[in-house]
Amino acid sequence: ARNINLGLDLAGGVSITYQVAGDETPSAEDMSDTIYKLQKRVEQYSTEAQVYKEGNDRIAVEIPGVTDADAILNDLGKPGSLCFITMTDDDGNANFSSTGSGYVLARSLDEIRESGSVVLEGTDVKDAQGGAFQSDKNSSREYAVSLTLTDEGKTKFADATKANVGKQIAIVYDNQILSAPKVNEAITGGQAQITGMADVEEAQNLASYIRIGSLSLELTELRSSVVAAQLGEEAISTSLIAGLIGLIIVILFMIIAYRVIQVSDKVTQFN
Repeated sequence: ARNINLGLDLAGGVSITYQVAGDETPSAEDMSDTIYKLQKRVEQYSTEAQVYKEGNDRIAVEIPGVTDADAILNDLGKPGSLCFITMTDDDGNANFSSTGSGYVLARSLDEIRESGSVVLEGTDVKDAQGGAFQSDKNSSREYAVSLTLTDEGKTKFADATKANVGKQIAIVYDNQILSAPKVNEAITGGQAQITGMADVEEAQNLASYIRIGSLSLELTELRSSVVAAQLGEEAISTSLIAGLIGLIIVILFMIIAYRVIQVSDKVTQFN
C-alpha cells in the first residue's frame, strides 16, 4: 500500500487552472511548449503532478500530496516575464544598482527595453536546473544554475557575453532582479552556468523562476483551490481487501478445478 501512487482524489493537493492572456487563440505549438515547461516546473513538488490542456486556451495543473499549498499557489500562480539585461546601455546609463542587500532596477523595464539593454528573453531559455557541482579550481562543492538555451538564444547570448566580459548581466523576473552574475568569458556553446549560490535550495529556486519565466505564453490564474482527499486511505484499504478476497477466490477455484481434473483422470483410467 505504501508503494501505491496516489492521485489528487486520494491524496488531496492543489488544483490550478490558467488561461492564456489576450484575445487571440494560442497556437497548438505554443500550448504544447507551455504545458511541457509547466510539467517540468511542477515535477519538483510531486512526481504524480499532471499538466494538461483544457479547451483551446486553458491549462490545468494538478499537484497531489503537497504539504505547503500556499507556497505552491504563490509560486505557480505568478508566471511572470523573464529577461536578461546588461549593466548599462550604449550611452552609459545604468540599468540596475546594488543596495547592499541586493540589486534593484535603476529605471523602468520599459525604458531598459527601449534602450536595447535586454539581451535575452525568457523564451530564449530552453531549460534551467539548479544543483551542486564539484569545482575544478579547489575541489570544493559549489552550487549553481545550469542554463540550456534555444538556438536563437545561443546566438543572442554569445553576442551579449562577448560584449560584456568582466561585467554583470542581471536576470529580471517580474521587475525584480533575481541575480546579477558576472560574465567571466564569452559563452558560445548554448550552455551557461550561474555560480555563487549559497546552497542547493537557492540554486533550485533561481532555476525554478527562470523556467516558469520562460513560458511561451502569458498566463493568468483563472481559479485555484486546495483539494481535500475525496476517497482517502479508506478507499485504499477497501481496494486491498477486495483484491485479497479476489485472489483467495481465484486460488480456491484453481484448487477445486485441479481436484476435479484429477478425479476425472482417475475415472478415465479405471474405465
